[in-house]
Amino acid sequence: MVSELLIEADEEFQQGNFEHSSKLYVLALETFDASDCKELAAVLQKLADSDYAREEYELACQSYERLVVLHENEVFAPKEKASALLKCAKTMNKCGRLDEAEVKYQAAYDLANESLPAEHFLTRTVKDGYAEWLLEHNRNPELLQALHQELGIELPAKEEEIAERKPEEIVVPTAAAPHAGAEKEVFVLRTKLTRSNKKSDEEKVALELKAKKLTIEQEVTERKFCESQKRKTRAAH
Repeated sequence: MVSELLIEADEEFQQGNFEHSSKLYVLALETFDASDCKELAAVLQKLADSDYAREEYELACQSYERLVVLHENEVFAPKEKASALLKCAKTMNKCGRLDEAEVKYQAAYDLANESLPAEHFLTRTVKDGYAEWLLEHNRNPELLQALHQELGIELPAKEEEIAERKPEEIVVPTAAAPHAGAEKEVFVLRTKLTRSNKKSDEEKVALELKAKKLTIEQEVTERKFCESQKRKTRAAH
């Protein structure tokens, strides 16, 4: 019964019928074995994502908060915990719970720094999201500056600094293209990078590609496509 509900709910979610999928996930939770932490967490996350997608942020926040508490169990990996904390922070921000959102952002940031590689897509996603939030709400400028340094963002010069420069010394920052999300979820975080002129063109291209944070599935798809094109080229010759 539960498995059938989840299959139907997943299909509704994939089709964008978020209100219906949310109802089905709720029904599944009502008959779910709460002793299975991993499965319970998966359903909670799906319910929260579904509610967030239909802009029911209060409901989504309740599920994300339950998920964060559930993740205190040792069976969960750091990336799962950091992801849940980040989503909870984003949703709390939507609900106007700014102080609580900041606590969750900080927890996600600390966990990512402690437990995930610096080049991991989620590490950068957490830093990116936290930096944007601090900038939006004008909080903790020292930490914001540190995050910008970690992200490799070159901040635009102040007006008085620009006035003192020669025209040829002024560099106008350019905005990077929005990067893809880590998975098919509602959290799509943008990276705004401006690279130093000291870096080579190859380094700039590599860094920009890295900033897009493609998922493993996307990378595999790209590799398969490239290989198929190579085979077609060889066959043509």
